[in-house]
Amino acid sequence: MPVRFQLVIDCADRDRLARFWAAALGYQLASVPPSPAPWPTKGLITTRSG
Repeated sequence: MPVRFQLVIDCADRDRLARFWAAALGYQLASVPPSPAPWPTKGLITTRSG
């Protein structure tokens, strides 16, 4: 059974960390929402690529 989860890591450069993990795990970075959101809009990883 698939399990969905979220992992939050506090870091100084979340964009760089997100790019690293996206590349390492084969995921794509999330697109930035068009309007201001109550959560960070950079450094989000969403789905596995390919």
